[in-house]
Amino acid sequence: MNRAAVMAAVVLVAGGAALVAVRRSRPLAEVPPGSSGPRLLEGAEAWTVPDFTLKDDAGRSVRRADLAGKPWVAAFIYASCPGQCPMMTAKMKALRARLPEAFLVSFSVDGADTPEKLAAYKKTYGADWLFLTGGSGVVAALCKDGFKLAVADGLDPKDPIIHSDKLVLVDRDSRVRGFFDPSDASHLVALAASLKSL
Repeated sequence: MNRAAVMAAVVLVAGGAALVAVRRSRPLAEVPPGSSGPRLLEGAEAWTVPDFTLKDDAGRSVRRADLAGKPWVAAFIYASCPGQCPMMTAKMKALRARLPEAFLVSFSVDGADTPEKLAAYKKTYGADWLFLTGGSGVVAALCKDGFKLAVADGLDPKDPIIHSDKLVLVDRDSRVRGFFDPSDASHLVALAASLKSL
């Protein structure tokens, strides 16, 4: 074997080892090259969700610390939403069916959503995960400042709150690790894979 062939073999082996090392250091699902895949956050890109204390659909207090120690998926919805919220809830339900052990949390961005309203919403959609609500503007501020997702008052009285439809992956250390489009099947596959990897 000549020297050039030996050097080429060395470069190939070193490159393969480097690729394996990169893959091992990235626990979240890979996004296919050239795709408009989910936004995944690694290392310094990830940030910690701020502390919160909210009420669940049974009226119990839930803090961020209560969710620590396990990865979870967040969605921002509200009970009277006429548009995207039913779709988001259905996709969360599909994720639950795919991964029964997944920990899911739906936050209501409507301060008028009482625990009783959220309990009725859960029953309507056959949801069996955690739903949280807070006073006026509390969850909206958490959505904007803590999760960096859009939320605003709408101009149409029939659709009074405009908000992001992204599902958010949070790791066991309460850090935001990715954003996924629930209307895209490939995003849901990537979300399930990422959730299992954390």
